[in-house]
Formats: sequence, structure tokens, C-alpha cells
Amino acid sequence: MSKLTSYASLKKHWIPLLPGCDDGIVLNTLKRVGRKFCEDTEAWKEEFHEPLVNYQQDYQINYGYSAEIQRIDSLRVNAVKYHSSYYGLYEGDTIRFKASQIPNQLDDMLLTCDTAGTTTIADWNAITDGSFTVGIDTGTYSVEELDFSNAVDMDGVAQVMMTGLRQEREANQGFIRYDSVGTRFMLYVDSGTITVLTAGASGTDISGSGYMNGLTGAGEVSGHMMVDIAFLPDSDADDLADYVMDRWGLTILGGAVAELAAQPKKPWTDPSVAADQKRVYKRGWVRAKAENDLQNKQALSAFMWDG
Repeated sequence: MSKLTSYASLKKHWIPLLPGCDDGIVLNTLKRVGRKFCEDTEAWKEEFHEPLVNYQQDYQINYGYSAEIQRIDSLRVNAVKYHSSYYGLYEGDTIRFKASQIPNQLDDMLLTCDTAGTTTIADWNAITDGSFTVGIDTGTYSVEELDFSNAVDMDGVAQVMMTGLRQEREANQGFIRYDSVGTRFMLYVDSGTITVLTAGASGTDISGSGYMNGLTGAGEVSGHMMVDIAFLPDSDADDLADYVMDRWGLTILGGAVAELAAQPKKPWTDPSVAADQKRVYKRGWVRAKAENDLQNKQALSAFMWDG
């Protein structure tokens, strides 16, 4: 799950374009334009992983944003793509499977660890010889010599773990993600099964409660739902996902500035600025929409190929 970045971070960019305009006016306009931009382009998308229970119909998605689910872009059950007719949104944040499509007879493809023992990045940076052990299918893999000294956040910590697991397996199979809402690690496979963790064979054991917290009694194995979601920020939301702001923040600002600079008889009224920033917004809008349309075509093609 992504970090958030506030619209206020764009202030240094709007000051020279809107001289004398109150910050509150700019921020309210940014919120409205940002919501419309996300609605039109679906530029804000996130990937979520949820444990599945045999014959359970409803799954609430806990995302922790000041946002709403605009659309479920894709959904997989134990790595198998589900057609959009198999499920729907219930009460805004709950995925409800149709009665005939409720997942069952699920293999244990997901390991959900309990709350991570530490999320302080300095604690992880101090580990240069981390290790844990996990079972995948009939094999047991001792992942060792994990060096977290260069990780900058918990996603980076998970990346080091995943790379180590794949090196041990000598295969691009096995995934490790960090869930920032649940403050926990999630390990999964695209085929076969996975077990809870056991102690690392050497160096600093990170399998237990002080770190990954995935031992028996803490980690739980289950079926796996992976869902890609397009988000729409709430109308009063002060921020967006950091990657959306990094990539499209100046585009959204362009739309807000174009609207404000076109207002008549204001200290910040400037038709040339309005026209220029309207072009900035339109160019960014077209790029974002094209990227999303391409992703949707690729996803549809993959679904038909899997057919």
C-alpha cells in the first residue's frame, strides 16, 4: 500500500502562478480537480492481498485511505483470474462473490504473518545477515545472508526478502509483500502451497515475533485473493498516493491553476496562464488515460489467453 502525499506539497509551484490567491482556495480546487482526474483516468490503482476462507462470500478491503473504491480492476483467486461477473462491490468496500462462484477447496498459497515485530527501518538496516526458512510445495528453503542495510522503507525490506527467496529457489517464483495497513508481511506463490515460517539456519533469525512474526501460532496459511483496485479520493481528501502525486501532481495543479487564473477580476486573473496550464492538464490527462486504457487492454488479452 502506498504512502500519501498532500496537495500542500505543490505550494511552491502554485505561488508564482497565482499571486495573491489564498491557499485554502487553491487547495479546495486541487481536491476537486484531483478527484475528477482520478475518476476520468483511473490513475490511482493499488494491489491488495487477502486471505481466503473456504465458502466465505464477503471480504472487506481495509485500505486506510480517505478514498473510495471506484472500480475493481482485476481479481485472482489462488492465481486464477475471476471474470468481473463472478463478484461485485457491496457497501462500497466489500467484495461479494456470487453464490455460484464463492471460492472453496482452496490450496494454502498465502502466508499472512502477524504484526511485524518492528517497523523501524533503522532496526532492519542494522541486519546484514538475516535468515528465515519456509516450505514451498515439497521443498524447504533456507533463506540466508539477507542484507537490509540499504532498505529505505518496509517495502524495500520485503524486496530484499523476496530476492533472497528467489535466489535460494533459483526461480522467479515466490512473492513477499509488506501490508502497511496491517503492518505485516505476506508471502505467496502462484502455484503449489506455502507453509508458516521456521527459524533461520544462520545469522540473525528474522522469522519470529521480533521481525517477520510468521512462526506457527502467529503466521496463518490460507487461500489467496489478489485484487487490483482503482481508487477515487474523497471530495475533502487532503492527499493522494505518493506515486500518483509524483507522476501527475503537476498535471492536477495545471487543471486547478487553469480554472482559477480564468476567474474574472481577481488579483491572480491571467488568461495566458490559464490557457497554458489548461494545455498542461490536457496533455497529462491524455497520457494518464492512454496508459490506463493500454493496461486494461493487456489485462483483457491476458484473461482471454488464460481462457
